[in-house]
Amino acid sequence: MSLFVLIIIIGVLYVAFSVFPSLGSLLHGFLFRIPDVPEWALANGTVNANPWREILPLMGWAAGGFASQVWYSYWVIGAGYGSTAGRGYGKPADLAKLKNMSRAAAEKIRGWFQVVYYDATLALVIGVVVTCSFLIAGAGVLWPNHIAPSGADVAVKLSSIFSSKWGAFGGTIFMLAGAAALVGTQIGQLAGWPRLLADCF
Repeated sequence: MSLFVLIIIIGVLYVAFSVFPSLGSLLHGFLFRIPDVPEWALANGTVNANPWREILPLMGWAAGGFASQVWYSYWVIGAGYGSTAGRGYGKPADLAKLKNMSRAAAEKIRGWFQVVYYDATLALVIGVVVTCSFLIAGAGVLWPNHIAPSGADVAVKLSSIFSSKWGAFGGTIFMLAGAAALVGTQIGQLAGWPRLLADCF
């Protein structure tokens, strides 16, 4: 899965650079105005005339990644890092052990803060860069070809971003990588949400 995700990242960066807009067009996108829905998209019958019907679902989807930061603690417990070694899920912290912890042990555990900071920062940077690259690649490939995907057709239509540069092989690789990303996300969902909900209750 990591290999496929890496292929998607490299591929979308390549396509974004190859169809990169002019500086004027790029800056025009930062005017914070609601874009008009183009006539060709309305004619295809796949896009709503109200632009908010297209924008709001994307905004909600973009914010969904926060849960993985909450689940990070479950992965730490599962791997037995820090003071969670040998403890397992569902058990409260050993307060007496924490109170009497040596300075050396505390410093060693504190070292994991840096790992979490670096990991979260790297994930944020990659997420922002890849999302922006998909926006640029989509504007450079889907817009000129008047492609406005919807529903289950989105993945197939998005594969045209890659097939426009690498033919059918590129489109197939994108579909495989997209499937790997979806499966990986679903595994994370299945592992994280039950524990999160149980802790909430």
